[in-house]
Amino acid sequence: PDTLLEFERNGHVATRGLLTPRDLERVAAGLWSVAEAEREAAEDHAGEFTEVDCGEDGPSEDVGRPPFLQTFNPHRRHAIARELALSPVLASVAAALLGVA
Repeated sequence: PDTLLEFERNGHVATRGLLTPRDLERVAAGLWSVAEAEREAAEDHAGEFTEVDCGEDGPSEDVGRPPFLQTFNPHRRHAIARELALSPVLASVAAALLGVA
């Protein structure tokens, strides 16, 4: 009940113990690779739309950096993300949180 209320209020919730340490170890490196690939893609994208004002000191370190990172549908581009997205365990918890069968 508290978890459902937290999810309804915040739109997210921590579900500790949902995956075993072995499961996490198996997917961790792949997920870090996904995060790195998505970060690089976001920075490339941001660089295309960032105007550079070099001023006296040259360009800022922040040129080409996105103001925040947001990833959409990584399961469409990365096998490990797809594996987690289609996990029956995660799907059953998502269904319970959303109140669907």
